[in-house]
Amino acid sequence: MQKINELDNQDKKIISWFFVLLCIQYTVSPEITFLLNIALCIIVAYRKKKLYLNIIPGFSLLIVLFVYTLGITLIQALLGSSIFQNVIRDMFYMANGLIAILVGFFLNKLHYRDYQVLNTFILGALYVVFGFWINLIQGNELSSIRSINNVETWRSSVGTGSLFVPLALVIIISGIVDAKHRLSKLVIIPATVLFIGQIVITFSRTSIILILILYLFLYKNKKRLLKRLVIILLIIVSVIWLLSYFRQFTLVDSVFEKFSNTLTEISSSDSFTSVANIQKNWRGFEVYSAKQQWLTSGTFNQIFGGGFGKLINVGYLSILVDPTSNGYIPVLHNGYYTLIIKSGFIGVLLYGLFYFWGILFGLRKNSRNNLSALYFSGCMLLMAIQTIFLNGLFKDSINLALIYLIGYWGNRALDNKSYRRKNIESIIRST
Repeated sequence: MQKINELDNQDKKIISWFFVLLCIQYTVSPEITFLLNIALCIIVAYRKKKLYLNIIPGFSLLIVLFVYTLGITLIQALLGSSIFQNVIRDMFYMANGLIAILVGFFLNKLHYRDYQVLNTFILGALYVVFGFWINLIQGNELSSIRSINNVETWRSSVGTGSLFVPLALVIIISGIVDAKHRLSKLVIIPATVLFIGQIVITFSRTSIILILILYLFLYKNKKRLLKRLVIILLIIVSVIWLLSYFRQFTLVDSVFEKFSNTLTEISSSDSFTSVANIQKNWRGFEVYSAKQQWLTSGTFNQIFGGGFGKLINVGYLSILVDPTSNGYIPVLHNGYYTLIIKSGFIGVLLYGLFYFWGILFGLRKNSRNNLSALYFSGCMLLMAIQTIFLNGLFKDSINLALIYLIGYWGNRALDNKSYRRKNIESIIRST
């Protein structure tokens, strides 16, 4: 019993470091966070002294994708088409998501309860959002509300927020943490207010999509699901409407125009002959540029890709992203088109199969007996959609909190003995 207690105390120390990691990931460079993630993995692996192979459903596809792209990079290097610095950067981008999944995986191997991990997420997000509001007040942006009449100007002033926050908000409102283990109301109530406030004031479309998708998967009481969902949406819309009394109406119009322009903004069907149109729909222009580059890259590059370090040509307007880019950028907002340039059709296929297998894993009939599998599939669906807008798994500034949960819930789903037993029984009956 004494050894078990000592182990529990050591686990508590590790989760305290994990809490620190959650808090500082938005205040330090991605490289430092990456190194801390690796350190956390090494510490837990050393303590467990086991070799783990079955990480999460489909994880082997990501490993194959990384090794495969590395092989293509070596082939391209022999042809003299790779720059070492660009190669290292792209390898870091791809490894970043893989290591974050491992952090979530090792959290499960420490045998924490769900509520311990989820409460840690809420506290970490509360720390982040508290810093957001302090910076906002100190920067006097609130006093200049009436002078801003464009949503882009507003977002550049107050910031775009953090996807960590809506994730924590969903954990609170979904009821996934039961009342017995929930944080005190003295924490939950102010946290909820601050979270909703940040989401509204930053006009984040991605945050709203995140809330809708995860809420559908995480909310336990499915009979009350629609009612709660409508209430949340009404609150968000009402707050935006009320803000019209404190701002010029042109800003509110700009907000609704931005939301209604979401699909147009990522579309590549335009010819993009106007600089003004390129600036307005930059993400669509990125995809358009990547398509043109892929179609003219030759059969080998179309199928196998250009490898790590391959850049995407967006012309002189790359200065909108990086003044020193000289016409080329390393990654696009759309992660699928980033992959098709670097890893070709095969790379996109592997990446797509990773999400397809993960979503299918959680949506099987037996997921009713394995809620972790259902939560995992919800996170996978969200990340698959997010890849269209925000790079997905592969970049320096990825949504680490969500990826941690993919690793955590994915491995918990695999550890569920009843799920495995029922699957085995169904296979035996089918044969």
